Amino acid sequence: MKWALVLTLFATGCTVAPRTAPHGTRTVGHGGMGPDHVLPMNTVGAVRACLTGGRNGVEVDVQMTSDGILVCYHAQDLSELTNCTGLVNARTWAEIQTCAYSEDPARSLIVPLDSVLFMHGRSGREVLILDCKLFAHGDWQTYLDRFAMALSFNKTHFGSIPELNVECQVTEFLDRVKPSSLDKRIFLYATEPESGSATAMDKGYDGITISNNLITAAQVDRAQNAGLQVALFGINADDEHAAFAKGADLLQLDEP
Repeated sequence: MKWALVLTLFATGCTVAPRTAPHGTRTVGHGGMGPDHVLPMNTVGAVRACLTGGRNGVEVDVQMTSDGILVCYHAQDLSELTNCTGLVNARTWAEIQTCAYSEDPARSLIVPLDSVLFMHGRSGREVLILDCKLFAHGDWQTYLDRFAMALSFNKTHFGSIPELNVECQVTEFLDRVKPSSLDKRIFLYATEPESGSATAMDKGYDGITISNNLITAAQVDRAQNAGLQVALFGINADDEHAAFAKGADLLQLDEP
């Protein structure tokens, strides 16, 4: 099978040591190599390039098909990035597994999360971030229940992943994931640092994820002093130095 060949090649390939800043900030690749790279985000090629390029891990977007399979895909509709149409949640895995990325010369396919877990586990990297995108087809509460249940996997089935983080904007969903999160950390995707930190603390989450341009170094420090981890995204090459200076725990970088 195509996937077996790709993953075998990855598992036997060379990697380089992860890059960690002196103050402890770790870096992960945003969707692999970021939104502007030639390799589309969330594809096997982008994830592999990130994991072999020296980051501490990778962030991928996760959605659920109608038959409960978790896949890596960012946009709300399949037509935004692929040659297919409709919501991921309105399609079965069999219906979308041949959907190809439209602007990718290599015509990369949508990848199941299981494959990313396998790749990451074999890479020796510390951090895998699952950014859960909730685009429901059908009853909302049933969808949240099924998605949370699908995330209750045991990560040891997929290799050694020391740190598996689940992030989302929707507390209804995170509250469902949290009881089964003994081997996962829960991050609130916040749009404002103070209220986001307050909600995360009230809910007993592990941290917040927030855009780099929405939080200051002082606010990062306050969140950490309150016992939260802080992950920043929206960081290109021009922003990287200033983002490191904020002392956040994790940076989701858009540059190789």
